[in-house]
Order: sequence, then C-alpha cells, then structure tokens
Amino acid sequence: MGAFAPVTIKSSALIAALAMLSGVSAHAQKPVPKAAQPAGAPRAVQPKVEPDILSLKPTIVQFQEDGLFTPKICLKSPKARVLFSTPGGFQLDESAPTLTLVSKQERAATVQAVTSRIPILPLDTGERRKQVRDTIIATAPAKADRVEIVSESENPFPINGWMTFQYTMSYSLYGQTYRKQVVFVRLHPYQELQFTVHAPDRNFPAAAGALGSILNSWYREPLNAAAPAAPVRD
Repeated sequence: MGAFAPVTIKSSALIAALAMLSGVSAHAQKPVPKAAQPAGAPRAVQPKVEPDILSLKPTIVQFQEDGLFTPKICLKSPKARVLFSTPGGFQLDESAPTLTLVSKQERAATVQAVTSRIPILPLDTGERRKQVRDTIIATAPAKADRVEIVSESENPFPINGWMTFQYTMSYSLYGQTYRKQVVFVRLHPYQELQFTVHAPDRNFPAAAGALGSILNSWYREPLNAAAPAAPVRD
C-alpha cells in the first residue's frame, strides 16, 4: 500500500445528480394522448401490480449447497431473495446502509450498490449517454485533474434478461490515479440498480472483478413453498 491518504467517493452525490438528470428527461417527454372513451362506456379495471422491490440492506445467511452450509450475502424482496458469495479479497461493510464491499488489502477500493431514484436506462440516444457521462465526470473530487471517461459499454452483463450500461472514469489526485466505474442494471421495469466501483488504479482490476463476481453469480430464490430447493437463475 502506498503512503497516500485514501479517498473514498460516496455514491450519494452521483445518485442525486443522476436523479435530477432523469427527472428533467422524464418531464421533457410529452405523454402520448389517449383516445377518448365513448360516453357511458365502462372503464377497464387495471390489475394492481405489486413491484417486487429488492432491499439493498444485506444480511449473511447459511445456505445449504451440496450437503454443506456456506455463508452467502442475502438481499430480500417481498417475493424472493438474492444470494451470492462474498468476492475473494473483499468483506461486507455491515454498518453501511446499502450493499457495500471493502477490499481487505486497500480500504479505498470499494463496491457499492444503490437503487436509482428514477431509472436512467435505456440510454438509447447519443445525447442521453453524453448527459450521464458528463454527470459522472462532475462527481470527481474538486482538486482532481486528468479527469476523463476511459470507456463505456452497452450491455456488459448480458445475463438474466437485464438491460445494463457501464461507464469507467479515471482521474488523478495528489499524484495518485483512481478509477471509478458505474454500472446501471435494470432488474425489471420497477427497479434499476447502480453499482459503483472505486479504487486506486492498481487495485481497480480486483475491485471491478469483485463486481463481476457478484453479478455473474446472482441467484434469485422465490420465497414460497413451491420454490425449488436450490436457487434458480432469473
């Protein structure tokens, strides 16, 4: 570990900025006019949809697999739970309000998840991508230099039917280079997650790999008596 003051960028500023961006975009889209119903025609009753919103406050559970009990990180929703193993070299920050993993080797290397206040995806136009890109760049520390988006990727995790998008930013601060990666994951029409990976440059591959491990081993287990004994993929 080098002798430098660790810098941790919290996701709250990014989430607030992206929520504002999403809100402006949502208001800018004019609603599609609905055809008028004939006078006296009965209104169609729309079934009430209960969104299955996943809580990002994790717990540790003992999960039976191949006759052995192993600890798993667990996230719950009203209808199911999501289980995955803690990535190697990282530990769960149980004091954090949402899912947060911290490297055992470098405490400035973190992986954090929050729910988008307003969904960002789909980023289906160049202008929308630029808006989000500029918003992420603006979250770099005030004294940072050489701030740039070094990569962006559509659908980097083509699994579970998810819509995903990934940005990676690089910047320098006090002679140290950092990277910050933001991955948007649309779980379903009612919930989108934002995963943020932040680490000094030399620790970034391990931190990004930890996020990949989480998403690629993401299992959803229904919470009902008819559920299979082992978790099933979404």
